[in-house]
Amino acid sequence: MRLCLLSSDHRIVDGAIGAEWLNATQTEGTCSGNHKYPKCQQMLDTMCMMLGGRIAEKIFFDNISTGAQDDLQKVTRLAYGLVTVYGFNEKIGHMSFPQPQDGQINSSRPYSEEIATIVDEEVRQIVWGAYDRTLELLTEKKELAAAIAQRLLEKEVLLREDV
Repeated sequence: MRLCLLSSDHRIVDGAIGAEWLNATQTEGTCSGNHKYPKCQQMLDTMCMMLGGRIAEKIFFDNISTGAQDDLQKVTRLAYGLVTVYGFNEKIGHMSFPQPQDGQINSSRPYSEEIATIVDEEVRQIVWGAYDRTLELLTEKKELAAAIAQRLLEKEVLLREDV
């Protein structure tokens, strides 16, 4: 079972549908630009969707598994991207630093240890903010999430009109 949260209208939808719906939904955010490129708020919404499975485990089973490891890695990478690549962080500013290649550790950074500490703290705040936002919304919509989970057990794939 995988539940994802689409926060723009507080609906809970299946992951594949959620990504499609998110791409089609215009959300207000702190970033502007061409509609071909993700906006800051859309990226934060995506993080919430990726955290939805882990948070649902915590809410419904009061326990978490290792199943969300890939999602956690993606959330972390996206948060670092917001801060160090896309210039969406006020403390770091409008700067873009290269990210390490997939699976590699960035052994040399083009910024100081002081900036690295700020980056890590900002990333931590972004991830925990997304976690808290998703936890609040899933807790608020717990009955709806349970109903959708039941439908997913009956019907493996839910389309938008099924929700």
